[in-house]
Amino acid sequence: AAAPPSHHYQQQPIPHPIPGPMPPIPATPTSYVVGGNSTAAPPSHQYQRQPIPHPSPGPMTPAPAPPTSYVVGGNSAAAPPSHQYHHQPIPHPSPGPMPLIPETPTSYAVGGNTSAPPSQPHSVEKMEGVQDHGSKMPLVVLDGANVAHYYADALAAMNATFSEKSRRKGKAEPDARGIQVATDYFLSVGVRVLVVLPQYWMRKKPRPGDTSSQNAMMETNQMDILKGLNDKGLIVASPPADDDDAYALTIAKREEVRAVRQRNGEGPGFVLSNDMFRDAQARDPTGVLKEWLKEGRNETIGPGRISYAFCDMGTMDDHGDRILDFVPNPRHPFVIYVEGLHHQSIMNR
Repeated sequence: AAAPPSHHYQQQPIPHPIPGPMPPIPATPTSYVVGGNSTAAPPSHQYQRQPIPHPSPGPMTPAPAPPTSYVVGGNSAAAPPSHQYHHQPIPHPSPGPMPLIPETPTSYAVGGNTSAPPSQPHSVEKMEGVQDHGSKMPLVVLDGANVAHYYADALAAMNATFSEKSRRKGKAEPDARGIQVATDYFLSVGVRVLVVLPQYWMRKKPRPGDTSSQNAMMETNQMDILKGLNDKGLIVASPPADDDDAYALTIAKREEVRAVRQRNGEGPGFVLSNDMFRDAQARDPTGVLKEWLKEGRNETIGPGRISYAFCDMGTMDDHGDRILDFVPNPRHPFVIYVEGLHHQSIMNR
């Protein structure tokens, strides 16, 4: 009953309960999660990890066969898998005969009636030089002097009386605008063009009324037209004192021969002129030139010579000056073909 020492910092013994048996830990109700019949609720610990349920293993279900018959061409009507990015087999049609390659639109030159627009030509190099063995549109060789004179006469006749027409016929200065109008007519639909002119036509001339000391260097509007055509490589200047008609005929005939021998008849040559070339025909005792000028290779291709006319249809140039329209022979088979190309070009605009 005596009191403990009164030391202020004296350590006191800590009481301990009497040891005894540990209480049993309740079983975890995992049967609720795994799939047992126990209806006991899972522990209520907020962060207690619960086992993830797994279904009981069983036999593997065979994967359905891909509905290839749907794609390959079978009678199955089942739709292909609906996976958005699922790779589908690419259908291939059953092999059959190869389709025929359509003829090139230049088959007109061979004799076809097609009016399709021309295709772009391509060239093939050979050891002896570069020759074009691809599809070609026909070549029209203009008798440039003839065309320029006829244009000038037609223009002068429209502004003259009947008596003046008879006096002025063939006396008007040749007008290069006729050459420009004719070349544009053919070039606009892909037809090849060359213009044969005497060499002196390419010399610079003074403008009308120019009396300056340097007038020899002044270019007329006629020269401007010819220079533009020459820059495009369309002018063939015949040497001085040579017959320019002979050059035009030779170029057109040479292209006709190449068409027959090298291009299966495609890309024949024609000469555009109202000249009958009687002198040239007289120099050919075989009669081949006469037959080619009048009949051509056959009725489908048409005569080697194409005649023409100019008429006033109210056309104006960029400066407001009247320009005559070029009208080649409407009965010529090749002209009929070209007119069809012009019509098609207008309809496609």
